[in-house]
Amino acid sequence: MILAVIALKFLKYWLKVASTRTKNLEKNTADDESIDAFFNAFYDRISGGIWLWATILCAHFLKLPATISEYLYIALRIYLIIGVGLLILKAIAAIVDSLDALSIRYSNPDNLLRFYDRLRHLIPFLKRCLEFVIYVCMATLVIQQVQLIANIATFGPRIIKIIGIIFISRVLFEVVYLLIEEVLFKDQNLTDIQRSRRMTLVPLFRSFLQYLIYFGATVFILYALSIDPTPILAGAGIVGIAVGLGAQTLINDIVCGFFILFENYYLVGDYIEAGKAEDKVVEGIVEAIELRTTRVRHPNGQLQIIQNGNIGSITNYSKQYIFAVVEVGVPYNSNLAHVYKVIEEVGQQLKADDPDVLEGTQVDGVESLGESNLLLRTLTKVKPGKHLQIQRVLRKIFTNALLREGIVIPVRAESAEG
Repeated sequence: MILAVIALKFLKYWLKVASTRTKNLEKNTADDESIDAFFNAFYDRISGGIWLWATILCAHFLKLPATISEYLYIALRIYLIIGVGLLILKAIAAIVDSLDALSIRYSNPDNLLRFYDRLRHLIPFLKRCLEFVIYVCMATLVIQQVQLIANIATFGPRIIKIIGIIFISRVLFEVVYLLIEEVLFKDQNLTDIQRSRRMTLVPLFRSFLQYLIYFGATVFILYALSIDPTPILAGAGIVGIAVGLGAQTLINDIVCGFFILFENYYLVGDYIEAGKAEDKVVEGIVEAIELRTTRVRHPNGQLQIIQNGNIGSITNYSKQYIFAVVEVGVPYNSNLAHVYKVIEEVGQQLKADDPDVLEGTQVDGVESLGESNLLLRTLTKVKPGKHLQIQRVLRKIFTNALLREGIVIPVRAESAEG
């Protein structure tokens, strides 16, 4: 017991020295807490092992029954297995934190570490997988020490393989998806249409890639469990045919999604109106086109999800140009030539000030005759998807310009969006 106390004193001193030197070596990685946690855990595990070893020697010295020593040896082995496993967990946390800090520190646009920031969200997943692997190894080794349940230990390597397959499939998915984005958007001289088309393809590639990799991972997991997947896949094919016959809506959505992409009905970033006449019309900016659905963001902020098979008729406001249509009410006694001139001058000024306006405002003519006013229809050619914003601006500046010219807008005048 005295020797155990002396050994622990020396151990504590040298571990403190080792911790200090490690901190100095890794002083730029800002992970001192991980290093301290590792060395404290190391001291606790070793001290527990030393005391158990001392207890076994005392049992031999006192000539206690051999059964007691045997059980103490088993307890020591189990303790060391658990202790070393927990120690490895602390070491892994320290190493991963150090590598994470170094990767961030040395990343720059000229090396491969420039991709690290986009893959950094996998670090917690990596830690969890490594923790599960260590726990499974610990459980396997502990079970092997108990003869009654030693046969269960054969499942340990299989579980580790499954964890590895899941981790590799997740990393493979993220890396391939990153490479797809890198290849598609590497060219900095893309036009707006080219960029929209490629942004449209990215979610589709992501969905297809996700299904493909997870299907492959499932097959490898079956092999890891010593299960032949061939009969299962054959049965799944038969079931898939039966389900496919009843899942016509799903197939219709996927087929319509391919037609939308290949025939270029709309792209990500386009402003559209879609839907069947008898249903509610979906309106807004396309955020994603997936295998089954299209995601459309309404101008008010709502995310609308519509099945590709139910897309119905489509009005695309983002093809080359669109007219901002504004209707202006003026009194019957107004000089229409003067009113036309004021409106067109305002439109030309707006074209000079706003890059979204492609051509100056033109008065299309008298739209209707009201009870107390004439309703004039104006057209302003603007960039795709900008018509709503420009219409609001035009209503304001038309009103101010007409009032400055002494043209009083009737109280009941109405304006509508085209």
